[in-house]
Amino acid sequence: MLLSKKTSIKVSREYANLIGHMCYAASKLWNVCNYERQHYKAAGMGQYPDWYYQKKAHKEDLWYKQLPS
Repeated sequence: MLLSKKTSIKVSREYANLIGHMCYAASKLWNVCNYERQHYKAAGMGQYPDWYYQKKAHKEDLWYKQLPS
């Protein structure tokens, strides 16, 4: 039974650089939002932050702006 399939793609250096920057921005945004979720009581938030709140709250964040829609 085949559980996974190995694939590889060939990307030009220019696109690889763009993809690398977007992955970096996405990981930083993930870390910011994950930290906020884990420490919401210490941050003085009354409720656990859901996706809708975090999307609205982080729209002006540098990492959010570097990602495409």
